[in-house]
Amino acid sequence: MKKTLLAALIGLAAINPANAATIYNQDGTKVEIKGSVRMLLQKVSQRRTDLKDADSELIFRVEQNIGNGFSALANTEIRFTKNGTIGDEVFTKYLYAGFKHDDIGTLTFGKQLTTGDDVGLSDYTYNLGGINKVLDASDKVIHFRSVDFYGFNVGADYVFGDATKKDSNNDETANTNGYVVGLFYNKKFGELGFAVDAGFSRNKKSETGLKADEYYQDGFTIGSQLSYGSFAFAVDYAYRKAEGNNAVSWRTASADRGGKVINQTTEGFKFNRIREVEIGAKYQVTERSKVYADYIWGRAEQADGSVFAAINEPAKLNAYIAGIDYRFNQYVVTYLEVGRFRYKFDGATYRKDDKYGIGMRVYF
Repeated sequence: MKKTLLAALIGLAAINPANAATIYNQDGTKVEIKGSVRMLLQKVSQRRTDLKDADSELIFRVEQNIGNGFSALANTEIRFTKNGTIGDEVFTKYLYAGFKHDDIGTLTFGKQLTTGDDVGLSDYTYNLGGINKVLDASDKVIHFRSVDFYGFNVGADYVFGDATKKDSNNDETANTNGYVVGLFYNKKFGELGFAVDAGFSRNKKSETGLKADEYYQDGFTIGSQLSYGSFAFAVDYAYRKAEGNNAVSWRTASADRGGKVINQTTEGFKFNRIREVEIGAKYQVTERSKVYADYIWGRAEQADGSVFAAINEPAKLNAYIAGIDYRFNQYVVTYLEVGRFRYKFDGATYRKDDKYGIGMRVYF
């Protein structure tokens, strides 16, 4: 087995990035490995140009055939950058195991993505787009995803909260559990393609960590895409709301007040409900290159009785993103992406956040 593993690892460069490299396959056990190195050179308003690790990853997957269409599986995803400095820490991003049936779907348990991660169709960007508000990952998840039935498939997740019931003061702690559901449809009719995604999540949160202060946070996203030949167009709508007067987080902006730049996190404004719409389009110019553009509209409203009562009007966002990529081959892609984000709070215009990036991804 050791010789098989070594030979396969040496030959990884010859593997299509869309498929994992099988490094062991014997007696019903299959071991696969895949990954990517993702580097991004980016300039953001009021910050120096920076070189970043944009989620480089190494994934190991084991599958054991147990008969009658069933198999057991285990998956580990390793990341290399945790605190912003490239390669500063190797850590386990996801770790889970479960079962798969060829005609039913997959049921897994562990630290993993939820169904919510797959919801949304309009984000054609590499880094700057995306508005999905459905809970997309957690540390302790039971996840089910069905196989396709006539273009349809469904997903459902249960998210566990903190197992500790009492704190050091013998107060009952919050049970921050939740659930996620999703429905997907994707079908092609010749060169014409149509897709719809919808997802909803509800999870408990508590700012103090106590059960007495628990509240629900809901997330919802729905999107549709129409494609024909080399062209695709999609629209997503996303919504997130906290129960009562509690807050939800919403993006970050750089403020310009009287010529003084302030890096202002929007979380400080205690928004209670946020809504966003994203419109995306892409066109495959050649076999190796495509162009794409996204527009994002956003609106965030405060809870009644917020301590930030001076902010009387909803916050607003308009964002414009465009990019082009080029694939040297099936393993290497480079891209240029620019974005302009415009925020308004209480009728006052905040500084324009401009972002420029050149990226490279090498798959194996």
